[in-house]
Amino acid sequence: MAQFCDEEQRKGLKGKAEDEVNEKLDTIIGLFRCLHGRDIFMKAYEKELANRLLNKTSLSKENEELMIQKLKVECGATTVGKISQMMKDIQLSEVIMSEF
Repeated sequence: MAQFCDEEQRKGLKGKAEDEVNEKLDTIIGLFRCLHGRDIFMKAYEKELANRLLNKTSLSKENEELMIQKLKVECGATTVGKISQMMKDIQLSEVIMSEF
């Protein structure tokens, strides 16, 4: 399921309207609610997100942040804290590189 999310964030959501993206992410979260191994999903999602951020293969940072917000609502801020910090670090890195 984490690989499916990765594929959607890299290719699947391309050219879709904001409502369609939100609906797709809601569907993914609906499946996430049914998982018994949420911690396994979170580890795999974290790894895939790190690859997308470092390789700059994500379609949209807004879509990534929206997914993180939805996961935060479902799992809690402590579980998703590491993922949110990765997004903040990438944004900070971009600011520092542009100033440099």
